[in-house]
Amino acid sequence: MLVENIDKVLSIIKPTDNVLDIGGWAMPFNRANYVLDIGNHETRGIFGSQGSVEEHFSRDTWIIRDLCDKTPYPFPDKFFDYVTGLSLGLFKMALDGSKTVNLNCHDPL
Repeated sequence: MLVENIDKVLSIIKPTDNVLDIGGWAMPFNRANYVLDIGNHETRGIFGSQGSVEEHFSRDTWIIRDLCDKTPYPFPDKFFDYVTGLSLGLFKMALDGSKTVNLNCHDPL
């Protein structure tokens, strides 16, 4: 996430909101309740972290997964209030209840 957007995003998210951080292994968004990335929880944050000081995710809510995997993510529809990520240029997720994932992982932009 762009540094200049962190405070604005944190001000929008309510304490009861469920947040997913896509691709957050190297620099997780600490306000996320769930993180989905290929890297594991134990080696997270090699470039630090963003957002609140306290991590809202845990080892149990850290999902190890290749983002280019075409199968639906392991969450029910409408599970998340917000989805964030450091680089979502190749990612789009509909929050209207669908599991639409548009990843073009192997083609250049």
